[in-house]
Amino acid sequence: MIRSIIIDDEESTIEEVKEIIESFKSIKVTFTASNPFKALEIIENNEIQVAFLDIDMPGMNGITLAEKISSIRPNMEIVFITAYNQYALEAFEVNAIDYILKPVRKARVEKSINKILKVINENSKEENKMVKIKTFNKFEVIINNIPIKWRTLKDKELFAYLIENINNPIHKEKIIEDLWQDIDIKNALIYLQSSIYRIRKILSSIGYNDCIKYANNCYTMNKINLDCDIWIYKKYLHISYEICESNISTYESISYLYKGDYLEEEGYIWAINTLENIKNKYLELLRRLGEYYISIENYNKAIGHLEKIIEVDPYFDSGVKLLFKLYYYKSDVHNLNKQFLKANKVAEEKYGLDLNKNLIDYYNQLKEKL
Repeated sequence: MIRSIIIDDEESTIEEVKEIIESFKSIKVTFTASNPFKALEIIENNEIQVAFLDIDMPGMNGITLAEKISSIRPNMEIVFITAYNQYALEAFEVNAIDYILKPVRKARVEKSINKILKVINENSKEENKMVKIKTFNKFEVIINNIPIKWRTLKDKELFAYLIENINNPIHKEKIIEDLWQDIDIKNALIYLQSSIYRIRKILSSIGYNDCIKYANNCYTMNKINLDCDIWIYKKYLHISYEICESNISTYESISYLYKGDYLEEEGYIWAINTLENIKNKYLELLRRLGEYYISIENYNKAIGHLEKIIEVDPYFDSGVKLLFKLYYYKSDVHNLNKQFLKANKVAEEKYGLDLNKNLIDYYNQLKEKL
């Protein structure tokens, strides 16, 4: 059954539209909202497939709301229900599937639901192809459990590049600068166009036609409904997120996506900044998970997350210090020493450097107190 939400600032309209929609067995109104900001919160935290929304609302009009919904859930269908027909062009510019004028009639809603069913069924067929993209440690595209065999390594690198820059137009000269910097511009353009052609063929073979656009000398890969670890990872790691009982399982699941540094084995120079950014967010997530479990006195869980910090980056002082402090409070000298030696070893083997002096001093201070 299709799960939907109705968003309208008039409660009477919500009830009227809900009654009509739920007269069809194929669709259920899972949520309603009269406040567009509350609606965004509901959509972000729940699996909803269709939004029926008014356009003329205080605080945020429906066109703007639809754009924000699409950024949160790109595959969610939008149906506008409004008393005004002058917004029709804008509505379809934000990829609305339908536009219904008030007063709402059952026969008109039925046509809209049939459209929605057709699109969702097509999307389900695409999902059944089991396409997965892995970017942590090494880059893999897997279709029906079989990794793609790339015609050239540059095809693979360009696809990874487009995945990182999803939805962003990139000038062809920028792509060449990042991927074919040692080749003259004429030949580089030929290589780029050939790689784009082969990638389009791969995407077309799994049902994604014309998702790489070319306009104004820029290539844009539109976000498609694939199981891509980095997209999931980025979606949840906001700067100001709070870990609590209601979302702890989600953030633990996100932490498990990290199987190594972003594109680590590939050695792509253009990915270095993203690699560092993703790694820092992961370390911060581990620290916050540690803090949460300490706050509820589940010290074993806290230790499990905090010890991973040393394996990834022993120079992430705030996380390593928290681990040392936890062993100090537990009067566990053995494991305090063990993790300090491990941090030293990782620093030397991975970075060829000593630990930061302030971390060494902190360890010594704790040891002296025990």
